[in-house]
Amino acid sequence: MKKIPEIAFVSTFLNDSGSGFEHTMRLYPGRNGGPYIAREWNSNKAFAQAASENVVRYYHLLRDVGKEINPNFRLIAGLRAIPEEEDIILKGMSNGIDLEMSLNDKNDPIKWQKEQELLKRGSYLFTGASAKACYLLGIPSPWSTHERLKKLFNNGLDRVTVRVDPPSLAPWDINREVVKAVQLNPNCKIDNIIGKVAKRFVDEEYSSKIIDIWKYSNEAANNFPDVPLYGTSWAFEMYRLWVRPYVPDIDKIPESEREYYQKFTMSIFNNPHNVDLGADCLWELISVEKGDQIVKQCDSKVWQPLEKAISLAEKTIEEIPETSQANLVFIDLRDRLLAAKCYFRTLRNTGAWVAGVHGYLNANTESEKNKRLKMVREMMDNELQNAKDLLKLLLRTNVDFIPIHAPGETWFMYGENLGELIQKKIVLMEKHKDDLPFIDPNYMWRLPEGSGFENKEYLNY
Repeated sequence: MKKIPEIAFVSTFLNDSGSGFEHTMRLYPGRNGGPYIAREWNSNKAFAQAASENVVRYYHLLRDVGKEINPNFRLIAGLRAIPEEEDIILKGMSNGIDLEMSLNDKNDPIKWQKEQELLKRGSYLFTGASAKACYLLGIPSPWSTHERLKKLFNNGLDRVTVRVDPPSLAPWDINREVVKAVQLNPNCKIDNIIGKVAKRFVDEEYSSKIIDIWKYSNEAANNFPDVPLYGTSWAFEMYRLWVRPYVPDIDKIPESEREYYQKFTMSIFNNPHNVDLGADCLWELISVEKGDQIVKQCDSKVWQPLEKAISLAEKTIEEIPETSQANLVFIDLRDRLLAAKCYFRTLRNTGAWVAGVHGYLNANTESEKNKRLKMVREMMDNELQNAKDLLKLLLRTNVDFIPIHAPGETWFMYGENLGELIQKKIVLMEKHKDDLPFIDPNYMWRLPEGSGFENKEYLNY
């Protein structure tokens, strides 16, 4: 706050694993004692009370310190998946501590009444929205962005936290312009917004072409299927999908050769996810049927509008003088769309990997087995070419289509070594492309390397 006193709010996020709580029943591993906030023999209710009071103290601390610098400072708190603690925390929230709620809360009279009580204590109610087409930066989806915002306003919600891409990384982001316009006038017409912004970005001469590109991009993003977990705004990079080799038997690659991407993957040593893109911990992420649906929807509804957008951008670049701003705008847009194609292909191939590998292992007939093996081979060729296309784009473009963490790779961001890691993926895929599909069903019971335990002793735990 001292460095940037203009900061007007901080938004906090509550993870469904129980992050933010000490030793409560919400933690994935379960209750683990609790000497810091309650004695281990106490009830779940006592733990919830103590943990909630701790969270409320934390919220009050952030708000009060923020207000010392900026009297208008506010804290926005997201409370999700904490049924034992939510009511207690809500009672401790007051002026300057706001709630990010869901549009669906209005359908629950009891929940909605509790949230309305906050307004009487000087808190605000926010709801979340996104001005992003996907995880990548600056991918146009202005009509979808406008529709999401209008839906909230039409339901009487006028305070919204919106995820937008920063101008420093996406200077000509039409989605962000839509958010600006709706802020100033919630009743503004989307086509009026787009027309004005297009002329400002590229002049009237080329405005109709950039609008057509935005339409195609919006259509492709809108038609892209749900890819459980991997398609979220936070998981794509944490599971290292752009650098992970898509091979039929991941276990065939020695641990030492997989270390380059696994060390920053959100996965522990015995998580089946390490060898199975369809699983995480004890959950099935993607079934064979879901994988088939992902592939079918991508191939039938995504590629055609996306290719039209890329092709039109390419043609327009050839027509525009290199010295004009319009040229820069269309080059920026083209490269973002090429990146989006790589992103969507990797997610499509994630579905194809699950449908192909699991389908092969579950097949009851030789014909089904051959069909699934063919699917695996086609997926391999597709993702291998996709990795090469991504590497080529990364090496030649100056466009920031994903966040890059300059100090080095982290579990939620790629580093400047992304190109080197993609090259490793390519090498491993070419080396293992002819392997047969296999997933060790007992992977989670393996001893970690160098543990010092005997297998029998380990399994006793």
